[in-house]
Amino acid sequence: MLFIKFLVFVFCLGIITSFILAFFQAKKQRQEQKKKQELFFQKIKNNYSIVKISDDVYYYKGAYLTDKYLIVNNCKIRHYEDLLFTNRLLKCT
Repeated sequence: MLFIKFLVFVFCLGIITSFILAFFQAKKQRQEQKKKQELFFQKIKNNYSIVKISDDVYYYKGAYLTDKYLIVNNCKIRHYEDLLFTNRLLKCT
């Protein structure tokens, strides 16, 4: 009986530990993604005078630029964080 309680305790402890590790791993991935986005937007800022509206939204001549989309005239265009593609899209606005 005592052995079964010990196994249940170890099992619960393992589950809790895995949840904690998953939480910290997700937090680290979010930070890496944010750094990647900031680097992408910084490269765009070198060519265009974009204005930061909020944490992840930038504005340039009637177009809104997020980490995934360029939104112009209620049309979402996915740019896949491709710098050359995004530069060409911004030239068209």
